[in-house]
Formats: sequence, structure tokens, C-alpha cells
Amino acid sequence: MNVGRAEVMDRKGSSELTADQQRYLELISPGSNSVADAVASLRIEMMAIAGPEMSSRIDAGLDPRFRRSSTSALSQEAVSALFSDPGYFANNALNNIQKVAQDDKVALRLRALNEVAAFSSGSVLDFGCGAGAQVLALRALGCRTLWAAEVDDALLDFVRRRYAHRFGEDLPLWNILTTPGPEASFDAVLILDVFPVIEDPAATIAAIVPTLRAGAHLFYNPAPISQKQRETWAYLVGRDPDQIEQAFLRAGFSKVWNAMFGTHDLVCQRFDG
Repeated sequence: MNVGRAEVMDRKGSSELTADQQRYLELISPGSNSVADAVASLRIEMMAIAGPEMSSRIDAGLDPRFRRSSTSALSQEAVSALFSDPGYFANNALNNIQKVAQDDKVALRLRALNEVAAFSSGSVLDFGCGAGAQVLALRALGCRTLWAAEVDDALLDFVRRRYAHRFGEDLPLWNILTTPGPEASFDAVLILDVFPVIEDPAATIAAIVPTLRAGAHLFYNPAPISQKQRETWAYLVGRDPDQIEQAFLRAGFSKVWNAMFGTHDLVCQRFDG
């Protein structure tokens, strides 16, 4: 990991970003030299795509429901409530920015993004796109044929509007729960921080398989969950990394490589058809 540093100021005071963190911040918020710059840019973006109410959510800071502690659990019901609140999307985008300085997976994220961007001449899917940070970064890295997949139409529309505002282009969308994905379309798939909230990885992989071209590469982090995390956060229902890997094997994949980033794994699987 590059240990060069750039001093920045975030909303809470001074902090430092590693060179990797700075690079990642620039990908998700072009032209931003600091977390504070990125937050200011996000406020302008929210005003443009959703109006003053959404922009004011940025000024208010993170929703308390994003502030995890060992004594308060975020239940499945609370997660559903977040998705029904349009302000959640702005808070999700804000969280993506404000956690950069504390994110110990930034080197993993950069490696995954660059690996997927190597397929920029083909078609790429961001599966579980959230508020759109990764899909925006992939477009900045040169991927032009991009799809975004999520489980909520309103969230997907939010990502589509962010993408259009930034790049002036349309973004094809896939609601994983309601429609099948485009058949035999993708050369590469990015799945970051998704398997921890997937109780049945085999079913998820089975939904992705018909969308893949033979030889497609898929990049994911298995993100093992401790017993304490499972007891604290009701939505962390994911399987062990070995179970996820076996699900890929049974679905016709072969593992190409596994890279370690501290305590985190990034895995590349190839779909053999």
C-alpha cells in the first residue's frame, strides 16, 4: 500500500488520508482534494438532482441510524425504514465519502475497481451498487458500458440521476428482486460488501449467471462475519467465505486468484459457462 499522505480537513476536524484513500476519494468525487471538498460537491449534486430538501440532509450530517455502536442493533425493520426514506440515499452517499478516512478496505476497493476497469472495452455490472459510489468510479476509470443493480427502484433511480448529472449519460438499471438481468451481457461484475447481507449466496449467484458471457470475471469480497457482529446487526446474515466459494464452484465458476488486504480478501472468479 502506498504510504504517501495528503492532509485534509473533514467536517469534524483534521485528519490524514493515505495516497490510496486520496485516489479513491478523487474517483468517487472528481476534483475533490479533501473530504470537506467532496461533501461540498455532494451538497451541490443533491441540490441539482433532488432539490433543497435532499441537499439539506447533507448539511444535517449522517442519520443517527448510520452510527453503529456495540449496544444498539440495526434490525431488518430499521433497514426497511431506511429504504423508504428518500433522505437515506443522500445519507448513504454522504457515508461513502465521510468513511474514506477510516475505511481499511480502500486498497481492496481500488484493486477491485481497477481489475473491473480492465474490461472497459466490454460490458460491466455493479451488483449491489448502493448509492452509486462504485459505478461512478468505474465510469471515471473508463468503463462506458455500465449497468447498476440493486433491490429498490427508488435507490436505482437515485443512482441513475447521479450518473446522468455527472456524466450526461443514461445508466441501465436492474432491480434484482423484480426482473431478470440482461441475458449473456456482462464481461465483468463487481460485488463489493454485498455477501454479508446475503443469506443464500447460491440463489444470488444463480441470478447473476444468466447475465454473464462465457469467460466473464467476477470480483467480490467475502467479508467474514464474527459471532458478535451477527448478534449485534440483524441484517448481517451472510455465509462463511468457504460456503460462498463452494456456491461459485457449483455454479460453474473457477477461482482465478485471491488477494489479501490486511484482514480482507478480494476474490476473482471466472465463469466457465
